[in-house]
Amino acid sequence: MYRMLIVDDEPEITESLYELFISAELPNLDILRTCSSREAASMIAAAKIDILLTDIRMPGINGFQLAETARRNWPKCRIVFLTGYNEFEYAYNAIKSDCDDYILKTESDREIIRSIKNTIEKMEKSYQDSQLLARAKDQLKLVMPLLRKEFIIGVLKGAVRHHEISNEKLNELGIMLDSSSEVFMMLGRVDELPVQMDADSKGTEYMMAVNLILEEALARFQNKAIVTIDNNSFVCLIQN
Repeated sequence: MYRMLIVDDEPEITESLYELFISAELPNLDILRTCSSREAASMIAAAKIDILLTDIRMPGINGFQLAETARRNWPKCRIVFLTGYNEFEYAYNAIKSDCDDYILKTESDREIIRSIKNTIEKMEKSYQDSQLLARAKDQLKLVMPLLRKEFIIGVLKGAVRHHEISNEKLNELGIMLDSSSEVFMMLGRVDELPVQMDADSKGTEYMMAVNLILEEALARFQNKAIVTIDNNSFVCLIQN
């Protein structure tokens, strides 16, 4: 559900716009309105506004100032200016304010509705893009430990060349090491596992426990990387 605030100091225009959008039955749109720009500023501060449809020339707080308030409180708020003044200065300032549209009050009802529909479509597209990005980040979090392990083992085996080991690459993988500093390497192997552990869990779960112990034991080192090589061996790279 999106929330749109209509602001115009002329009550008849505010009400006519409100009735226009109600009759248009725009889906997922909650509509608020006010004839006072100061009241509008209070409404913006009190509740999230997704679309601000505002007149420009108003007493007290003008439309541009109101748009700044909306963006300050709700950075993703979409701005549509509605004015009766077909002057270059208004249009130029509207463009500079990065608004989504600039409509004259003399425009037809169809054009006004079209503008808001287009604005809603932009919001839907932005939301879908952000959802895709969030899912991609979640997937990256899942594979990142594997990528770190693959890179570090590649370095140890010589499969990763020296010029490929850079601070930029280490930061990208979340490896807390400095490529220009010496590294102390500690190899470890678990020779005997607790007898009560079954064959399925003895490898992975036990090495996870070992990893936690290593993290705690090496906590004083800010720059380190701990990687489990297989079900009974690990490597620690440490920089003082």
